[in-house]
Amino acid sequence: MSEVRLERQGPVGVVSLDAPHTRNAFTVAMVEDLIAACDAIDDDAAIGAVVLRAEGQSFCAGAHRALLDEAGRDPPNPENFAVLQPAVRVVSCSPCSVHHRPSRSSAEKPACPTEMRP
Repeated sequence: MSEVRLERQGPVGVVSLDAPHTRNAFTVAMVEDLIAACDAIDDDAAIGAVVLRAEGQSFCAGAHRALLDEAGRDPPNPENFAVLQPAVRVVSCSPCSVHHRPSRSSAEKPACPTEMRP
């Protein structure tokens, strides 16, 4: 079961983090699901706004401790941190940082999956 939900309420996409038992800390699967939700939002021309919310008392505790432990086993090895890069991408391109963009052809892919249509 995914810990990320995407719902559409008219022209609004609502993305919910749903792992309150871990304070919504990012796991690899959760980051992949969040990226997929962002891609789905970007592919849906009817969505003009996005709300990012979370279940439970914490919005997001950051990376899950197990993910950080794995990356920290051999800190000089850059491959150990490769798993964290999608999490950084999601945070830096989160729906909360959506901005207006000029029109573009449907063949162009956004740099950030949550860039919204004008």
